[in-house]
Amino acid sequence: MKKLKDNLSQKEINKVMTGCACITLKDYLENVRIEYAKTKDLKKAHTMLQETFEKFIKQYKNLDEKQMKFLRKSGWGIAGKLEGNMIISTKIPKEFHKYFQTSDAQKKKYYYCHCPRIRELFLHNEKPPDVNYCYCSAGFNKDIWEYILQKEVKVGVIESLMKGDEVCKIAIYV
Repeated sequence: MKKLKDNLSQKEINKVMTGCACITLKDYLENVRIEYAKTKDLKKAHTMLQETFEKFIKQYKNLDEKQMKFLRKSGWGIAGKLEGNMIISTKIPKEFHKYFQTSDAQKKKYYYCHCPRIRELFLHNEKPPDVNYCYCSAGFNKDIWEYILQKEVKVGVIESLMKGDEVCKIAIYV
């Protein structure tokens, strides 16, 4: 990260890091993309993405209805909360059940974080590196919305465990 900071602008660093993101399969997004292409209705696309996410995550993480209600209310997950032309997506914990079962602050961060490079640092109580790493995670959201909308979107890291926040929130400017 030091080399990036020494040689690139913040905008360029963001571009590099968002380009490093884990990319989701697009099969389950196809119907959302097609509907948006036909209607240009962002709210409808957002609702469809939320429904698709809920169907997947409930089974994948073995969540009950109470947990699903919490996700919806909190805006946790890939769809997040639509606010005008901005979506605020709060990452869900990587290890959902363990996250809610522990009260240990370090383990909680470890169970929350998806990044294999960063999460181990939380477990060993080491100082996490630069928050710019979180733009890799933001790239995950960027890729999803760019696929659905078929245009470039901007992203920003609003909250991050690496800044001492309780959760990681990504703004997607559509």
